[in-house]
Amino acid sequence: MIKVLIFGCGYHGRAAFRKCLRANKNFHVEAWLDSDKKKIGKKLFNTNIYNPKNIKLLSFDKIILCGRNIKSQLQQIPKNYKDKILYWGKSEIQPSISQIKMRELKTKQILAKVVNLLNKNEVNYWVDRSGLLSLIRDNRISLLSDFDISFNKNDISKVIKIFKKNKSFDVFKGFIKKKNKIYPQLYIKSKNNLLNFEHAIIDFIFYDFKKNFIYQYDNKKKSIPIKFLEEFIVFKYKNIKLIIPKRYKEYLKYLYGYNYGKKKEFWENNLRIKNKILFLKKY
Repeated sequence: MIKVLIFGCGYHGRAAFRKCLRANKNFHVEAWLDSDKKKIGKKLFNTNIYNPKNIKLLSFDKIILCGRNIKSQLQQIPKNYKDKILYWGKSEIQPSISQIKMRELKTKQILAKVVNLLNKNEVNYWVDRSGLLSLIRDNRISLLSDFDISFNKNDISKVIKIFKKNKSFDVFKGFIKKKNKIYPQLYIKSKNNLLNFEHAIIDFIFYDFKKNFIYQYDNKKKSIPIKFLEEFIVFKYKNIKLIIPKRYKEYLKYLYGYNYGKKKEFWENNLRIKNKILFLKKY
């Protein structure tokens, strides 16, 4: 049996943990490594979370690195441990067929209710980024970490008012504080055992519309030419009618490059920024 550490308790790290469980006796997760001070000293799946700086205190054979932040993780591992690293790409952490089906069903159930509420309250939206990519590339809605839906920032108050505590899913509302400005955040999460499969998440993104560009209102680095979002069409996913950009192919090329249809084993989030979370709580 190989004793492993998994770097990162997020979406990709949790996928690696489930993969280790499916590998029966081949892998045993001894501990997590994570640089998030809020997680250090706690447990996930009944497994301790340690600061990477304390790696020398742990007994293990290999360290699993996966997901979008491998470069950052690698910098935090002492040089004398480099030969112990296992790089797990998309194929290594791919969920099982049953896990994919369960998460797909959960995502579909939540998305149908979300779209129904938006239509009922006459709120304009479009399927964006990870949501649009998974929809067009795979005709699925749950293969990525979340499903993005975008809005004009002028509708923030209205959207937040619509989505309150619901028996079918959990609604999380919070704020990000950056440069003395506070930006509301909102996402919806399914109710299920996280150890069995990843929560289905619908993430709401708000944009500030300008003359030639729109900007993610809490991250000015994420600017998009408005020409991609001047017209929209209806895309039918099973029995759900979704609003997507009419020029979605060009839009996806702009967001992810010409090979947006091809899945990469390793990738990184070039627009990732560190935000200070002021608070995040469930309704």
